[in-house]
Amino acid sequence: MRLKWEKDELDRFVSRLETVTEFQKAMKEACQDIARALHKALEQKTPVISGKLKSGWGGNNLLFTAKRVSTGYQVELINQVEYATYVNDGHYSYNQFNKGGQPYVVKNRTVRYYQGNRDKTFVFGVFFVEKSVVEVGNSRIEQYVFPHIEKWFRWCLGD
Repeated sequence: MRLKWEKDELDRFVSRLETVTEFQKAMKEACQDIARALHKALEQKTPVISGKLKSGWGGNNLLFTAKRVSTGYQVELINQVEYATYVNDGHYSYNQFNKGGQPYVVKNRTVRYYQGNRDKTFVFGVFFVEKSVVEVGNSRIEQYVFPHIEKWFRWCLGD
């Protein structure tokens, strides 16, 4: 395959390659696609007891920011529920036992401690955020980024 370009075509191509704003726009769109895929995975993996935590992801009203940082691009999904991090990471709990003496959460996810005259329970996290990130990353994140890079490159070529 042989390419033949005129000098002015080459100059136009180089000037378009140097246009950073178009590339940043393409990367922001790719980040938005990744955020949508991550949102879908988070909604599927969020544990449901009352449904409040799952509905905190915004449903169809996805709450996220996609921005450029010094090391690349960053996507931040927002859950409005105040206890989301406790469910994800785990937490200590005091006096969360009902009359039967069992914790309010699933037995396999708790460790019961005794501290003075109070019961202290550690509720293990579900790590649904980490699992969702791994799932989206394993589904080949390139499928979200490459179409936008290809679109940008075609724009550079003038197609």
